[in-house]
Amino acid sequence: KGILGVFRVAALDSVGATFAGGVVLVACTGGVLLSGTLVDLLRRRGRVESPFLTGIIGAAGVAVTTLPLAFSQRFGVAICLLAGGTFFATFALPSSTTAMQLVTPANMRARVSAIFLFCNSMIGLALGAFLVGVLNDHVFAAIGRSLTTVVAGASVFAVIILAAGTPALRRALTPS
Repeated sequence: KGILGVFRVAALDSVGATFAGGVVLVACTGGVLLSGTLVDLLRRRGRVESPFLTGIIGAAGVAVTTLPLAFSQRFGVAICLLAGGTFFATFALPSSTTAMQLVTPANMRARVSAIFLFCNSMIGLALGAFLVGVLNDHVFAAIGRSLTTVVAGASVFAVIILAAGTPALRRALTPS
């Protein structure tokens, strides 16, 4: 039941899988383009901390759209929630890159980018997959609910971290 059953049926239907893939492709592209535009718009309006603000919007959007996805019983609803989740998940791509470029000295940008990607991979891929497995084995016994719980939880954590770091980013980017 839930999302697992919905997507198992969709995976068996090549038309459904193609449709879902197309929705995700459009949502991801739209999220990257809109978030980059939002970073620029907020910055032009004097919000130097715009990369973190955009990241907060994206992370909150992921949490709001992903958690109900675990309980969705209808393909149409699941696709809409999936589209929303992937749309907002891509908000971090332009905003994190922008923030790193703005605060890192030119001679250290490659190193900082490598550390960022390493930490993102180790925490996001390794710890995230581990937590999904633990929740699946010991709490939900449903991969869809375990996955969406980890994604929504990580999104809430991201909102907290970005909100806490926003004043420091504002100070670092405001000319004295």
